[in-house]
Amino acid sequence: MKNLLLLCFLALSLQVGAQSDADANIKRGAQNERMDNLSPDQRAELKAKKLALHLDLSDAQHKEVLQLSKKWEQNQEAMRKEMQSGKEITKDQRFEHKSKMLDQEIEMKKQLKSILTEAQYAKFEETKMGQRGNRKHKQKNKKG
Repeated sequence: MKNLLLLCFLALSLQVGAQSDADANIKRGAQNERMDNLSPDQRAELKAKKLALHLDLSDAQHKEVLQLSKKWEQNQEAMRKEMQSGKEITKDQRFEHKSKMLDQEIEMKKQLKSILTEAQYAKFEETKMGQRGNRKHKQKNKKG
């Protein structure tokens, strides 16, 4: 009898946990979809404002980060359209695309480093690494 109750409780708790993960995935998908509906300039403005709040940027820094974000978002939009053009993509094209994205990310980090103070940049890096770590942790949990 105790084993049956324990088994029922365990099954119920697993069901509740699965539902909350599904709900989180639905919300995350809806949020990504909303961001995709925005123009590159709008996405850039939102990202720049988030950085301004998080890093306590000055007005001059905010303007520079906004320009940098606009350039980044426009490049990302162009690459996104290229990848979604419906054509079959070869391994070499995929490699070139990834390489181009990483080059742009390196350039953006260099420019951000010149805009931000050392403390602001350290906080930015810490946050970015934390987000990547959380993302990897969540992916491992999904697989396991």
